[in-house]
Amino acid sequence: IISKYLADNKITAQQDSSGLRYVIHTSNGGAKPTPQNCVEVNYKGAFLKDGQIFDQSEKLAFPLERVIVGWQRAIPLLGIGDSATFYIPSGLAYGPEGAQGVIPPDAILIFDVALLGIGTGYDQATGNCN
Repeated sequence: IISKYLADNKITAQQDSSGLRYVIHTSNGGAKPTPQNCVEVNYKGAFLKDGQIFDQSEKLAFPLERVIVGWQRAIPLLGIGDSATFYIPSGLAYGPEGAQGVIPPDAILIFDVALLGIGTGYDQATGNCN
């Protein structure tokens, strides 16, 4: 389904061994996070099926190891200041269960992401990386 979408929309994307597809828009050579880092991003999430936006944030910080597998694989491809579009198969997102009425079962997701910062830990009180 992702291959057809990319072909129909004339998008050339790279693919990793998990099936994650991605297009890097800017690559500034900044530091890249590891799965153990806290990251700060701008993002917009949409459904591949109809393009409907289901979530977005101008500045969100989170421990990378606590998000969907697709983001755990995708975000470390970015350096600080980089941006990309990620095409995440359902199996790397929320799978057959979906997510709390927001993400339907087996949804394929598209995320436009910019990496703003990296930290070594997450401050629960402030919601920021430190």
